[in-house]
Amino acid sequence: MSMVFPEYISLTDWAASLIVDYPSSYLPVLQSEDKWQEWGAIVAGTGVFRRNRVPSPFSIYKGNRKDDFKDWKEWARVVYLLLNDPLNSNNIEV
Repeated sequence: MSMVFPEYISLTDWAASLIVDYPSSYLPVLQSEDKWQEWGAIVAGTGVFRRNRVPSPFSIYKGNRKDDFKDWKEWARVVYLLLNDPLNSNNIEV
């Protein structure tokens, strides 16, 4: 499965394309662009994304939240690279 590269596309359009490209993952709809990190954390923990070790956009250490990516595009590029790796057999949706 290939996905849309997150360049020259809005966040909401890219998020919607993931829902279309990975229907059996039952991804949630991104309701608000300012909540992309929370949405991304749900995506990272779901189905094929989890099997491919997609990182959450943020981490929590000792009760403190730390943003691990400067913006949604940086995180989305990592998602794209992990799920489009031809050497990775985990990127098949079941």
